[in-house]
Amino acid sequence: MPVNGVCSCVGGVLQDGVCVGVCASGSFVDNGVCLACDPNCLQCTGNSTNCSSCFMGFTLNGGVCASVSQCKYGQSLAGGVCSAICANGSYFLEGACLQGGCVDGY
Repeated sequence: MPVNGVCSCVGGVLQDGVCVGVCASGSFVDNGVCLACDPNCLQCTGNSTNCSSCFMGFTLNGGVCASVSQCKYGQSLAGGVCSAICANGSYFLEGACLQGGCVDGY
């Protein structure tokens, strides 16, 4: 039944014109309506680009699903997440983890 000229789902959310209990995978709730996540997101929360999990071939990097080959320099894919190769206090340069400040020329 419309309230102030707007139909809403009682005890659910609207997805593709149908009231459902929860949004399907690949969508998120915005004001009682299910909207699609970014195409690379398997699941997202809050908005379409805040990914919480990714499709195969993509990895979660700061809430964004990036191609597995798109981890930043000095990062590697571990457990489906781009993570720093080197421990805190060191940095990655030309395949090695180095301690201290940057070498001359960097």
